[in-house]
Amino acid sequence: MQRNKAHLSDPNLVAQGRSFDNLMPLGSLAFMRPSYLAMSAWIEHIPFAFWLIQALRPNVFVELGSHWGVSYFAHCQAIERLSLDCKAFAVDSWDSDEHDGLSGEEIFKSVSHYNRDNYENISVILRSRFDDAAVFFAEKSIDLIHIYGLHSYDAAKDEFDRWKDKLSNRSVVLFHDTNVREQDFGVYKLFEELAERYPTFEFTHGHGLGVVGFGADQTPQLKSLFEAGQNDNARRDLNIQFSTLGGSCLNAYKNEKLEARLKPFSTMENELISLRHEVRHAVQEREQLSRGLQAKTALIESHGREIENTKALIFKISDKNKVLQSDLSKVMGERQVFSEENRRLFSELAAKSVVIRRNDDELASLRLRVSELVKEEATLRIELDELTADVAHYEALAERYQADAENYTLESGRANKLQAELEAAVSERDNEKGLRALLQHEKNEAERRLQSRFTEIAALTNLLKEKEGKD
Repeated sequence: MQRNKAHLSDPNLVAQGRSFDNLMPLGSLAFMRPSYLAMSAWIEHIPFAFWLIQALRPNVFVELGSHWGVSYFAHCQAIERLSLDCKAFAVDSWDSDEHDGLSGEEIFKSVSHYNRDNYENISVILRSRFDDAAVFFAEKSIDLIHIYGLHSYDAAKDEFDRWKDKLSNRSVVLFHDTNVREQDFGVYKLFEELAERYPTFEFTHGHGLGVVGFGADQTPQLKSLFEAGQNDNARRDLNIQFSTLGGSCLNAYKNEKLEARLKPFSTMENELISLRHEVRHAVQEREQLSRGLQAKTALIESHGREIENTKALIFKISDKNKVLQSDLSKVMGERQVFSEENRRLFSELAAKSVVIRRNDDELASLRLRVSELVKEEATLRIELDELTADVAHYEALAERYQADAENYTLESGRANKLQAELEAAVSERDNEKGLRALLQHEKNEAERRLQSRFTEIAALTNLLKEKEGKD
């Protein structure tokens, strides 16, 4: 490519191979550490942005297409670092972009917040289309412009033509992607055309960055840069130097991302250390538990021996229980037999009790008739009532039936005595023979019934005795 050398300070020095070491002195701002990093193809040109601000010291800087703001905030950092009286403007619509993809509201807010927190005094975020924003700038007012919008030839040329009247006499124009020759990227064609008319320098790393000295009054440092672009060795050395510095910026960004990705692992490492302490503590506790377990094991073995002895005793008792169970089964069988016999006897006793109650009713009726017929024989009626009371007592106390039977003999003697007295009374009352005969008949009938009842009582008494004997 043939370059226009009319703007070079001294072409003869270039031909003689002058040294360009003064372009990168040790105090150069190019060695400054960037404060803002994000994923961008421009990240490798940040050191040159620092150098350019120091070399040009612009009053107005405009960037057309800031996106994530990597290039823009690099220039702002250098402006603030040098305390320049310079205003910076980031112009972008932050809409969809054909090449960079969606910018969107989130990117705009992120860039705006960072600008507000760091460069609010020197920087303005201008959300606008490029052609609309041009009206806000006076002619020949912009010292540095970075055209970083669409990357086709026509789009880049249109923006350059629209904004070139805004450029000052010492202005510099930056074009990114000058080293991209694919798809519809055409910035390199525009840069080649401009190189025929203006002094230029091109960095080939980071997708390429073209520097155009548009203004006629360039600073000495920029003149030296453009002169170095005409010298193969110098151009190569500067590319290596800035590529190396730019690579350090890229590595710094990668390191930040890597540290962010490794941060959870650092947390995990701390947790691992904590877990190791816990494991060590757990091992100590396990050893203590092991010693306690050994003691408890010995105790358990002692208890085991006692259990075995107890089991042997249980087996012996179990054998005895089997024998007792067999005996119990036999007793239960016999008890069943006795129970059936008891039920039968109680059934018979209940039947006899019914008969006795019936006889009691008849006896009460007879006693009433005797009382009515023989009132003067009150003594006999009282004795008969006592005998009836004794019979009732026999029914309530079945276990004393035998004693009641013996009392019956005594009562019979008393009855005989009464009979003798009655006979004496009857003999004295001859005029009442008919009445005595009737009374005698009733008395005999009552005694017959009593005798029958006592016979039944005696039979029941014997039956109960037999039962008690069996039990």
